[in-house]
Amino acid sequence: MRIHLSLVLALFLFCFFLQVQSQSYVFLDEYAEYSIWWGKPFFASPQKIIKAGRAVLTAKIRTKDRQNILIVESSAESNGIVNAFYSINNHSQTIMNSESFMPISTIQLLTQGSYYRQTDIDFDCENKIISYKDFLRKDGVMKANVDSVKIPDCAGIFDIISAFFKVRTMDLNPPDTIFINVFDTDHKIFSLPVIILKRDTIETIFGEKRYPSSLTTHGILYNQKILREMKLQGCRAVSMEVSSHGLDQNRVDLIDFDVALFTNLHADHLDYHTTLENYAEAKKKLFSKASK
Repeated sequence: MRIHLSLVLALFLFCFFLQVQSQSYVFLDEYAEYSIWWGKPFFASPQKIIKAGRAVLTAKIRTKDRQNILIVESSAESNGIVNAFYSINNHSQTIMNSESFMPISTIQLLTQGSYYRQTDIDFDCENKIISYKDFLRKDGVMKANVDSVKIPDCAGIFDIISAFFKVRTMDLNPPDTIFINVFDTDHKIFSLPVIILKRDTIETIFGEKRYPSSLTTHGILYNQKILREMKLQGCRAVSMEVSSHGLDQNRVDLIDFDVALFTNLHADHLDYHTTLENYAEAKKKLFSKASK
């Protein structure tokens, strides 16, 4: 059985998005890129030995035939010295309804050494048919398989990518378990269990005190309350994450910063800022509040 690395990557990244993006189910032009390393464990941390490849996930909302669609692409590829021994290049694209997350079509390409497989799946809910085309090359021989599956109802059947976007719309808490019907590349519908192990929370921690929050940066008065408590307990320095939302909404206006650090600027909050220029201007405010 061959492992679809791009799908494994997609599952990991969607779990990541589930943790860090709680205010919206889809952000405008989501993008994540990771380097893949081969190495050996060294105490608790992996030791990076060889850069084996890269993995990318993108999600975009577009308009087609007067309806909004969500296009999600994931890919994983080997590079460098790894390609000299065994090259891997996987890619998948799923197009789905941006509101219901029901899939419209999906394409999956898998290349591992001399093995090649392309699977095209179309979800025709109006006619209650899922059709697919399989192209398989193994040992230099290409084979094609075209067929369709009649289903009683298309409403609750997803592919693996749209299934995880659907999970993002659900209010789930540990130890909830749900089951989602997924049509896989072997042309079968199976019940996929999704188990919620934990939910990450945003907290301000000092000493033995823990203050949970739904915001990365607290409100202007709450910030002052916590900073005063820190001072009373003998804190001499504070490291604070200041969000672009917090800067734009003046939540840190009463704070004088000694040092400001800029980490990134990417199209991940354009649902709020609408343009990269507005996003950059919001982040720029932090440096006007810092002495260096």
